[in-house]
Parts: sequence; structure tokens; C-alpha cells
Amino acid sequence: MISKNIADYKRYGVNVFAIPKGKLYSSDKWQKWELERNNSVIPEGNLGIVLGKISGNLMVIDVKSRELAEKIFSDCFEKTLVVKTASGGYHIYLKLPTLENDGKVAIDFTMQDESAQRIEFRVSGYVIGAGSVDSEEREYEVVSSIREPLLVSTYDIFTNVEQMGFKSSKSLGFKNATSLQQSEIYWVCLSCDGELDENGKEIHITGKKYQDPVFDNCKEMR
Repeated sequence: MISKNIADYKRYGVNVFAIPKGKLYSSDKWQKWELERNNSVIPEGNLGIVLGKISGNLMVIDVKSRELAEKIFSDCFEKTLVVKTASGGYHIYLKLPTLENDGKVAIDFTMQDESAQRIEFRVSGYVIGAGSVDSEEREYEVVSSIREPLLVSTYDIFTNVEQMGFKSSKSLGFKNATSLQQSEIYWVCLSCDGELDENGKEIHITGKKYQDPVFDNCKEMR
């Protein structure tokens, strides 16, 4: 029942908003819920789950198969909230210690392997919540034994992903980095290859060896 899912999301500090039943997008100005808590009664229908700071630094990892979900995060179905989507994919819900480091804010990014298998890491916007249905009445359903998003560091997750052969296929890192690419030791700013800022100077973001790839800076060296 959708009301059970609403109660669980709110219990664990996740901000939610209403979407009409059968719809997988919101035509309303949902962005306000990124800034303020929604304490109103949520009517029966679909749910939008707000990601990021307002929901306790909530991140969702979006994958297409159960096998891939388990490879990324071992025992995720027993350790954190996982929702099977209407299309048969999986949303792994996790909470992060922070979304900022030295004034830089983590952003969404995607990684893929040589077979074009994709993993999406999302920390902004919203996803469709458990109990919702698409236009064909296919349901988003909780498939984990745990209904609370687990607080984690992403270091182990990224280590697994890298070992599986996944590389960044989009911007990876922070909003003030033009583009980032993963190397063996550092997140390396592609702008270090010669992109210029408005004053004609090369753009660099000084960093260090990563402890947690999402929240580290890239390195001003190759």
C-alpha cells in the first residue's frame, strides 16, 4: 500500500511529494521540495522521492539488473533499501556522510563498461518511489529485507565498480569541474589538457589522492 511506503520514507528522513497515479514525472514545481520539508498529507497516487541534502544526503544507484546491484554493493538486499522499478531495474538507496567537500558539491554521474552496461549515481532531482505504478500498472516495489537507507562511505562501492571495468561516461565529481575522468590513482580534470577559463588561463582543480572518489578533487597533474 502506498501509505505504508510514505510512512517509511518519512520515518527515515526522506522528503516525498505526490505525483498522479500512472505518471513517472511531475508537471508541478517539485523543485521547492529540494529546499523545504513536505509535511502535507500525501494523497494516494505515485511518489516522488527527493534526493540529496534535504533527504539526509540521499543517493540512489540506478542499475538494470539484480546481478549488477549485488556486484556493486554486496548483500545490498539485506543491508539497505532496494526498490525494483516498473521496468525491471533496481534503485539502491544509500545515505552519504556529506555531499560537500571544501565548498564543492557532488553531482550526478554515470559510469559504463565496455559492453555499454551503465550505472547511474544520483544525488539530485528525484526518483519514483515504492508503491508507485506506471501507465501499464507495473509497480515500483521494495525487494529488500530492509526499508531504511544505509549510511555508507562510497569508497568500497567505487573500488568494486572500478574493478568491474566501469569508467566515467559523464561529468564525474563537482559542479566547478568542467569534466572529470577516472585514472588509476586520481580523478583527473580533463580541462588540464588545455581548456581555458574566461581569463585565458588553464583550468585546474588542485587535489590529492582520493579517500572517497565522489568527494575528492581532481589532481593538477597527469
